[in-house]
Amino acid sequence: MNRKFTSICVLIVLALVTLACGLGGSEPEPTATSAPAPTKPPAAATEAPAPTEVPAPTEAPAPTEPPAESEDEYDTVFPLPDDVWEFMGEGGESGINFQTSLSIEESIEFYREALADMGLAEYDVLTSIQDDGFSLVFTGWSSGEELVLQGVDFGDSTNVNIRLEEIVEAEETTPPETASGEEYRSEMGGFAFQPIPDYTVEEVFGFASMEAPDADPDTGPALLLIGGENEEGSTTEELYDKFIADLETGIEVSEPDGITVAGLPGLVVDVSGMEGDKEMRGRVVFVAVPPAQSFSMIGMAPRDRWDDEFEPLFEDVLASVSFFEPELDLDLEEEIEGDEIRQWASSASASSEYDNPNWAAIQATGAPDTPDCGDYTTAWASAESDTVEWLELSYDTAVYPTEVNIVQSYNPNQVLFVDLLDTEGELHGIYVGEPEDMSDECPYTLSIPVEGADYLVVGVRITIDQSVLATWNEIDAVELVGIGE
Repeated sequence: MNRKFTSICVLIVLALVTLACGLGGSEPEPTATSAPAPTKPPAAATEAPAPTEVPAPTEAPAPTEPPAESEDEYDTVFPLPDDVWEFMGEGGESGINFQTSLSIEESIEFYREALADMGLAEYDVLTSIQDDGFSLVFTGWSSGEELVLQGVDFGDSTNVNIRLEEIVEAEETTPPETASGEEYRSEMGGFAFQPIPDYTVEEVFGFASMEAPDADPDTGPALLLIGGENEEGSTTEELYDKFIADLETGIEVSEPDGITVAGLPGLVVDVSGMEGDKEMRGRVVFVAVPPAQSFSMIGMAPRDRWDDEFEPLFEDVLASVSFFEPELDLDLEEEIEGDEIRQWASSASASSEYDNPNWAAIQATGAPDTPDCGDYTTAWASAESDTVEWLELSYDTAVYPTEVNIVQSYNPNQVLFVDLLDTEGELHGIYVGEPEDMSDECPYTLSIPVEGADYLVVGVRITIDQSVLATWNEIDAVELVGIGE
């Protein structure tokens, strides 16, 4: 699924996923497989001298801010705050990344004013502001592209990324009063329903989702329908009890009421919660389908869109639901496994290298070959130990991505962003993180699942931020997993 239910909403979804996984014994389900740990080769006769590591402090220090510099000293068309450091960019209209002492709120205020002065308009539908970061989109750039502005809170600084992208604007229209259209059947889930017009419908192994064109990634409007086998023969009440037991704190759940779905008795609860300053409303339905099926349906929307807009749509979709025996096509699992391609990078480039060929970008190609956790020449290391850097890997075979595995052999995990490069040269973000001291888990493989990707990938771009831990984050190998054409 392209979008993901996040934060407060993901707690509900995870509880339902746990419920489904616990009941559908033979139904295949997507799993994230970690890359194999590096195996130790014979010791090298000699090694080039290792870079001198900056001693790791007990607490991660804030990046040292240089004297204030004006934006004229940087080759970029984008406005910059007065204080900028760790600047990365190739000039002109190319994307840039930097750090500033401005807070999240101050950064948003600065750019809203600066970009408005340039004649750009904020596209409010795509605005997302969290306590620890933000994402804003502005229209009106001369090339016809949109300006994407994202920031991540690093504590004493804010990391800002600015780039131009082509974004299909979602039209803000009044949704239809009823769900209609051609029936959608989930063969593996054992249920059918009528989709909401203009909503995006996607399915993975009996998990069907619907999202509004202007859905907020945190609060919707969105629907998730989950079906499959119920080998334990649980009753509807037991399905509800298990959901409540697995649900984490932060969500208010009403007392259950009886409901009828496709002529079968079920239970329904209303849910609510907060995501930052956004209030979410939702509803969850549980049905035990004789003789051995389970069904759950969850809907969520911003509070101000629930009562008059989305609740009627939820009820219309629920009224259209019908059940049938699910088809657990085991050949599907074999076909996916047969077509799966796992490959290590064949070439690489980086923003900087400590040396060449030792610690060069080329050291991150091929399978893992660093003998153990430590500062070895067989992994990529940047020129400096306290900078923001990038590593880009290329692969021989284009695949529809399902997973990326980043094998880190020294001072993991300081990965900030991971983007996939498609065959058209476009980047697709799949991961955003923060530097975290995980030296006790070294070597460490960061496994990133990719769901619902409909584009072919030939490269992986990794951005690391070493300014927080002030020590090298070395990468030994990067595996791209996917399905071939």
